[in-house]
Amino acid sequence: MSQKQLEVELNKLESKLQLLLKAYQKQQAELAQLTHENQELKLKLSKQNEQLNYLKYNSEIATIVNSLAEGRMNPSELKARISEYIKELDNCIAYLNKSL
Repeated sequence: MSQKQLEVELNKLESKLQLLLKAYQKQQAELAQLTHENQELKLKLSKQNEQLNYLKYNSEIATIVNSLAEGRMNPSELKARISEYIKELDNCIAYLNKSL
């Protein structure tokens, strides 16, 4: 190969390398943006799960209160339900301590 042909091939290679570098940088930027979006969605999901659990808890408390007011729940049932809620709360506290 002549000197001229080598220069042409080198220029082609350099051009392809520049295109590859631009594509890589674009992919890196997209990855960073998607990673950030993923973190935001995980946080949003976590907050929604907390809200859901809070609403479920309030609903259960309302059911217990209504049952007690109407005299449908006996003390042993109430004690069993309260024990169940305490266990759930302990699990939640353990989970929160583990994630911190």
